[in-house]
Amino acid sequence: VSGAVRDRLSSDNWRLLNHLFQSIAAPAGPDVDLDAALELIDETIISLVAVGGLEMAHMTRNDGWRFLSIGRHLERLSFVASTLGDVVAEEAAGDPTVLEWLLDLSDSMITHRSRYLRSPEWSSVVELLVFDGHNPRSAHFQLAKLAKHVRMLPSADAGDLASIVADIDGLCHSGASADAAQGELFAGTRAPADLIGACERVALGVSDALTLRYFSHVYEQPHRTDAL
Repeated sequence: VSGAVRDRLSSDNWRLLNHLFQSIAAPAGPDVDLDAALELIDETIISLVAVGGLEMAHMTRNDGWRFLSIGRHLERLSFVASTLGDVVAEEAAGDPTVLEWLLDLSDSMITHRSRYLRSPEWSSVVELLVFDGHNPRSAHFQLAKLAKHVRMLPSADAGDLASIVADIDGLCHSGASADAAQGELFAGTRAPADLIGACERVALGVSDALTLRYFSHVYEQPHRTDAL
């Protein structure tokens, strides 16, 4: 893909992407072990972080950049919601090892340690990964960014996108009502598990709506026709 748009990439971007491609495309041989695979993954992560840094520092803030940002926030929202949902489904919310894994996976361990000064608990982990509007890895943070960027897309105030934006606003309001002192983490009536599921559904809904509006070559949505 980067090769197809080479003339639109800076020399720094092209150098990073080319190095990333060469490191992955190189034949690994039959004797690759787990350590070598993990080392390659670590190098890939570093390259992708560098690409993301160039994007944030140098890319023009047009609709193309906005779509990249929306994609990143959708991925993070879906990832946080699905991982927390799996923990709830497996009834592992009381396992300290699982909670530490969640924080480490979400790059939020240091934030948790500095804020709570205690071992991870389900209430503190959910507050940090779902409700905290200042944590760039939280569901609330992603929802707020999506609400901002989707509104700025062309013709975003019509059709399915308008209803999707309303759903995002509703979830943002629910997330802002968190009360860590209460057992269910809510000042309202909605349970955290319901909000986690709603976040995952909204992420999929936003992705589908954007695809149909901006990236689909089908001019009419398919509909059922009954035989006469």
